[in-house]
Amino acid sequence: MKLAYISPSALPSRTANSVHVVMQCDALKQQTDELVLYAKRTLPEIEKLQSVMDSTYGQKLREVRLVTFWSRFNHGDNLRIALLSIWDLLKNEWPDVIISRNLYASFVIAVILRRPILFETHQLEHGFRKRFQRSIMLKPWVITVVISDMLKQFLREHHGIDASRSIVLHDAAPSMVEPIPVGKRRTSLVEIVPQTKGSWDGVCGYFGHLYSGRGVEIIEDMASVRPGVLFLLFGGNEADVEYRRESNKKSNVIYVGYVTHPVAQKVM
Repeated sequence: MKLAYISPSALPSRTANSVHVVMQCDALKQQTDELVLYAKRTLPEIEKLQSVMDSTYGQKLREVRLVTFWSRFNHGDNLRIALLSIWDLLKNEWPDVIISRNLYASFVIAVILRRPILFETHQLEHGFRKRFQRSIMLKPWVITVVISDMLKQFLREHHGIDASRSIVLHDAAPSMVEPIPVGKRRTSLVEIVPQTKGSWDGVCGYFGHLYSGRGVEIIEDMASVRPGVLFLLFGGNEADVEYRRESNKKSNVIYVGYVTHPVAQKVM
């Protein structure tokens, strides 16, 4: 079976959607004869892509055909991924299954070309993108995939319709992830974040973006009433990390910054 995955992602990158796409492809490649992944790449040298993907995500997509483009500009990335994927699909043998998280590619394939797809969506679209999303979901040859029952409900209310066919597939951890034994967690954490070495009552970790609205302020408030607990915040871009470090005056709050996915697994 030949499967195509049309992503919304730039690879490799710090975004959660890129981790999700890579983990999905790692699982899918074990179930297919041929897997093609369409994405933007964040480095100009295509020959370096596989090795950098390995170190960033801890996954070897050696058996996946990567169809990518590079640009220093970010504007219109999803549209360019869509154009790249449609062009490649039309000039080659059409795959047996297409999974698409790319709205524009999904619209062309499902609505214009009237071909079946698995349309995975993680958000409520607005403006003309809302019309695209609704049109895709209404097609009887489209299966809409969402990651939670609440998102399925919100989509129903947002569009005033039920998807023609939809399924809920919750996010899950990769099968090869094994928790670090309790007795070794402190040693492993100290190796990566030396500041954790001390007589802390406990250590709390946060992984994600640091911009306003993510709840970082709540964590800082928690740290104020728990001075004996160390709070580690992993993630964020350079500007957000620098801003948080400068504005934070609490000794029990550390903005570690970005770490690769394999490193993040070691400190959980």
